Amino acid sequence: MARNARTVIRLTGNFFGIPNQIIDTHGRSLGVIGVGVYTALARYADRKTGECWPAIAKLEHVLGMARSTVKVYLHKLEAAGLIAIEERWDEAGDRTSNLYILLDPSPAAIARHLAARAAEEARAQECAGSVASFRLRRFVVWSPSNPCCKGGARRWRSASKGPISHQTLF
Repeated sequence: MARNARTVIRLTGNFFGIPNQIIDTHGRSLGVIGVGVYTALARYADRKTGECWPAIAKLEHVLGMARSTVKVYLHKLEAAGLIAIEERWDEAGDRTSNLYILLDPSPAAIARHLAARAAEEARAQECAGSVASFRLRRFVVWSPSNPCCKGGARRWRSASKGPISHQTLF
């Protein structure tokens, strides 16, 4: 065999990439499984927005992992500040697949994202008292105009077991 013989891999058609920082900076903390789950999300993500919405069953099938393992590593990626997970609902009020948003993996961007998340959680804690008092009165407390409900729909059924309704706290 000739010493200069090389195998050339041509990138034609269907391919995608992930930022080097995923492996270089976060590889040890995420482990192989975490990098694999991130890579699967990157495969389905829109290249401009970083958004994707594969079902957990799809990730489970593609990666050959248990459903619980996929869920655990999705939450590890979210805790690391690499992705954001948003619940999605259809018109009837039933859950659909989650929306996953791939975030900037640079350390500075992750620090900003984690600080913003901590501030949002602190704000949610402040609102928890008002939500609890309204729950006792059997009101449904989610509304898009309610500042305490920003970032996610929270719906509760009234004690009469009637249909789910939405009302504003303020």
